[in-house]
Amino acid sequence: MKIEKIEDRHIDAIVNIAFEEYKKERMKSSVIAGIPSDIIKDDILQKNSDAEGYVAIEDGNVIGYLFYGGYSEEINNYFYVPIGGLGAVGDNRGKIISMLFETFAKEKCTQGKNHFDIKLYAHDDEIIRILSFLQFGIESEQGIYAIENKIDTTDGIIYKELSKEELHQKWSEVWRLVDQIVKHLQDSPIFYPGEEFTEEVYKEFFEDENTRVFAAIKNELLIGIIETNPDRNDFITNWQDCFNIGEIFVEPEYRHLGVAQELFRFAASKVREGGIEKLWVEHGTANPAARGFWNKYFESYCYAMTRDIIIG
Repeated sequence: MKIEKIEDRHIDAIVNIAFEEYKKERMKSSVIAGIPSDIIKDDILQKNSDAEGYVAIEDGNVIGYLFYGGYSEEINNYFYVPIGGLGAVGDNRGKIISMLFETFAKEKCTQGKNHFDIKLYAHDDEIIRILSFLQFGIESEQGIYAIENKIDTTDGIIYKELSKEELHQKWSEVWRLVDQIVKHLQDSPIFYPGEEFTEEVYKEFFEDENTRVFAAIKNELLIGIIETNPDRNDFITNWQDCFNIGEIFVEPEYRHLGVAQELFRFAASKVREGGIEKLWVEHGTANPAARGFWNKYFESYCYAMTRDIIIG
């Protein structure tokens, strides 16, 4: 086996491997839609146009590949491998991926901090295992939810979508809830610094015309909040009629009463009225509250595995 840099002549073989990897994940998932191979090819061509990568060659055939790109203002050497950005065939998939990583880390890691962020299929146990041996840890997971019509009700609680005018009028209440999300992420066991989570950043995001904000209200006070937006971050969510959902928070005294579930289902039903059939979410795996809530409804299809290498 030898490792070479990706060239245009390798693309068709890479697409074939990527399509087979996708089909294997879909066989284990009830919510991932059927995606034609040409959609995956277009995605790979688009991502590979401004990225670098390597292929593993054996007997003249491509048996594995890895490409990466990415940019971070905080980290000079930030390497991002998207879902579909690595794959291998045959009986030695783990060895192939290991050698590909060894090659590009040896060539690309320089003085200071080098950060690797690799997205891979949630059911690819072999590659998850080999990356764990390479000292990667699972940082977050992504899941998809097929929207149902079911909406429950809780006495005395109103569920509604906040207009931009209402959002402006009730911003102090909205920020009070959102700020508790930030503090939760900064607390144990997550310990995420969250310095970028300022009130100004959230206000701009929530007031964006594409962000939809839903609230649970009791006695005219906001007791819960959730948002949805049309962001899509991979070929799986791009292909489907799919919205992103996240940032859910319910006041502690109203938890374990079904309020969070009803607020989530209410938001899902409203976006479905606009033709959206599925939702996707990404959450940190170090957050047991998020894991416990989202994994009740969403089927995981992707893990983000990360590793920092400090040199010097």
